[in-house]
Amino acid sequence: MIIYLYPNKLTNFFYFREEINLLQTKTNFEVEIHDLSFFVNKNLNKVFKTKEKKAKNIKKFKSLTSWKAYLDNLLKKKRITIINYINFDSFNGILVNYYLLKKNIKMIKYFSPGGFDIYYHKENKLNLEKVLKNILNFNKLLIYLKSKIYEQALKKFHFKKNYILYSGKEKINPFPQQNDKYYPFHTYDYSKFLIYNSKKKNSNLIVFIDSAFPYSISDFNLTGDNAYVDVKKWYNGLNNLLNFLAKKYSSKILIIPHHKLKGIRNPHYSKKFKIAHEIDAPVKYISKSKMVVACSCSTAISYAVANNKKLLLAYNNDLKKNYYTSYREILQLSKILNSPIINLNNKFTNITFRQNKKNYEKYKYNYLTSKKISKLMNYKIISSIHDKKDF
Repeated sequence: MIIYLYPNKLTNFFYFREEINLLQTKTNFEVEIHDLSFFVNKNLNKVFKTKEKKAKNIKKFKSLTSWKAYLDNLLKKKRITIINYINFDSFNGILVNYYLLKKNIKMIKYFSPGGFDIYYHKENKLNLEKVLKNILNFNKLLIYLKSKIYEQALKKFHFKKNYILYSGKEKINPFPQQNDKYYPFHTYDYSKFLIYNSKKKNSNLIVFIDSAFPYSISDFNLTGDNAYVDVKKWYNGLNNLLNFLAKKYSSKILIIPHHKLKGIRNPHYSKKFKIAHEIDAPVKYISKSKMVVACSCSTAISYAVANNKKLLLAYNNDLKKNYYTSYREILQLSKILNSPIINLNNKFTNITFRQNKKNYEKYKYNYLTSKKISKLMNYKIISSIHDKKDF
């Protein structure tokens, strides 16, 4: 049996992202998903506005004790591999991992962010302003000190059955263990590109990939950052840009909301634009689009890269001032992909695209996939690890 341990509210997006149906239909393994969000990460659930996924193989647990009792019973009957998304960022998260350590269960972990992420980007310059800002921010300082305490606790953990999946060239693993075994893996979005890829004629669509922020609360707000952006000003600027592009390129605008807001009406979108709430909207529409627009380093940008689509990045003055991490991230992404980046507060004139396949190919193998697994699907990689008896 393969069991997913998940720290957040379980939605249709998670089911689609992890290719649960494919894993179940293409292998003979039983699959369960354990929702531990109630006692591991309850505060983060308010970020997810979408409805919970209902399925027979989803088990929701209200306490650590009830989950441990359930898993104890399963371990008596079945050979289990855990796909573990529970980190060491909360006390109960540590307790979950301590239980798994004592049970000596085979575990698969995946830390790759799904594309370029500023958190994993090494910088040589020390930003003194940023350091002072973080020190003077009590909430952020408290979160930082708690993380250091958790890191010290982690040093006492010595897992012997860890399989680490990684995408691109970097073997990202914040908590390396001596016995870790590493396996290349497609990012979730690149895997979808491989599964659903087909030759489609380009349409007259310009696709905008929206982020949850600023319409909804940002993850950064939960980590002590001041991420204020004026919502009305943001969407006024965004609507102006999209209208400008629609007219300039004789196209129609299609907006793909963030997965945390699937099915939720955003009143700030222009009524001229079509909204695509389908779970598979990125893979379905980006492949046949004329151009892709994004205001964050969304993993869905992978579809633009995989399909060699023009990419335009956007920000505004509020984002640059109050959400500098996000601004710096898309600025760096624009350099990596040689994509134009524009300020929504400015007037829109000519936009020059200099992207080429070399930029995209480099990005693909740096962040999304590996030539070693060009003929392997993700479910095959997971099933092969589950089958291994080398521990």
